[in-house]
Amino acid sequence: MNDHENGRTHPSHIRCPQCGNLRFSETGQLFALIPMSKSDTATQLHPNGSIPVLSYQCNQCGHILLYSAKSLKRI
Repeated sequence: MNDHENGRTHPSHIRCPQCGNLRFSETGQLFALIPMSKSDTATQLHPNGSIPVLSYQCNQCGHILLYSAKSLKRI
């Protein structure tokens, strides 16, 4: 079952994919996912298409989930 199809798109509404725990803590760190492309000769980063994300850590096993900071209205 896909959690995003059921409207569970925030760590407070999703089970950890590793251990099944329902409790997550925000790490307080903001990251940017940067798209990249790879050819036979080089790898190129495309910072114009970056997506700001927040990380959440499972309180039981430490698994990290990333969520769009924009969709969580945190930026």
